[in-house]
Amino acid sequence: MDALRQDARYAARQLRRSPAFACAAVLTLAIGIGTTTALFSMVSAALLRPLPYPRAADLVDLHTRMTDGRLTNGLVSPIEISRLNDPGLSIARAVGVSAQPFDATVMRDDGTPCTSS
Repeated sequence: MDALRQDARYAARQLRRSPAFACAAVLTLAIGIGTTTALFSMVSAALLRPLPYPRAADLVDLHTRMTDGRLTNGLVSPIEISRLNDPGLSIARAVGVSAQPFDATVMRDDGTPCTSS
């Protein structure tokens, strides 16, 4: 225990002799601890906690397939969402979220617009 007190006194003397180094060390530690805390908070909120929905395991991300087999970027038109809500399908409910107004027209191969029924 005596050696620990001697080491602490020696460290305090050295820090008093060079306050710029002490400030730089404290600032570096503060930035590192703050960054680590912020990153863990984001990872925890996004990945570790369950989503705030009942039966969150049943939620799915929907991607449509183009006629040539490529997958889309996940954007689903309002017409597709209304078709997914057809009672004949096994999907309980389909919803879409958009921050911008979205207007889409689905076209047939002959160029005429499809109408939702």
